[in-house]
Amino acid sequence: MAQTGGNHLLIKPFENKVFIKEQGQFDKCAKQLKIPFPEPVLYGVENAEFNAYFTADGITFQFPERKNIEEKDRKKINGEPEERSVETTWHTATMQWLNTNPLVELHAEQEQTAYYNYGGFADDTSYNFVPAYRKLKYTNLYPGVDAEFELPEEGGIKYRLLVHPDIIIPV
Repeated sequence: MAQTGGNHLLIKPFENKVFIKEQGQFDKCAKQLKIPFPEPVLYGVENAEFNAYFTADGITFQFPERKNIEEKDRKKINGEPEERSVETTWHTATMQWLNTNPLVELHAEQEQTAYYNYGGFADDTSYNFVPAYRKLKYTNLYPGVDAEFELPEEGGIKYRLLVHPDIIIPV
């Protein structure tokens, strides 16, 4: 659930185009779904189109495949109040940066006033007041090269490789 700096709840939090800081919520959810991450997540994006989890060494993408469940086959799962009408299968693709600077850093920029709260885990853990950002930037990914990520309104993910003007790239 997303909430603004005031007491207003966002009706459709997954339509926000933000990077959410990992405070344990993404890892816990992945373990419950039995699709753990190959390395620690630092920031994540979760929306209807895809999920993306940013680590120091790359990005793990998850794409949903949704299928309607016929009414006769619907069941309540784990004490949920309603029967599930859609079954989701997640497909994962991991992108790893190769031969990067060992001192690469991942920074979030443009903090938003909305924050996120996570709950509903099997052990009743909750994560509250989780910050969200508009932009992520890998600094010193390669000597003189940074990578910047944004989430455009039209969907998808936009990235830019920023080459410092004083860098000489060998041919």
